Amino acid sequence: MSKDAGSSPRPKTVLKIALWFFVIGVLLAVLLDIVWYVAGYGPTGYAIEQTARVLWPSCIFLMALDGPNVGLAEVILVTSISIVANGVIYGLLGALVGVFRILFTSREEL
Repeated sequence: MSKDAGSSPRPKTVLKIALWFFVIGVLLAVLLDIVWYVAGYGPTGYAIEQTARVLWPSCIFLMALDGPNVGLAEVILVTSISIVANGVIYGLLGALVGVFRILFTSREEL
């Protein structure tokens, strides 16, 4: 038995992967939101909307902004929640990837 048998890098690996996925999820949502805003309505905006449905699953939260009396505070709040929720979804996916990586790789490869 090695002397470092008690200290496992595995939880750190899972958290590191989950954090990277979280950051990617947040940045992807921000990028899609900016491109979607710039494209506006029309064929280009529709294509971006279709892409956002796949890459930004929490963009469905933005439906809360489809109303006649929506202020800037509501837009900022709902958009921020949607972006962070996308990061959480991607982070959970990253944690799952990290767990599978640990399960299917040997200790020396970590």
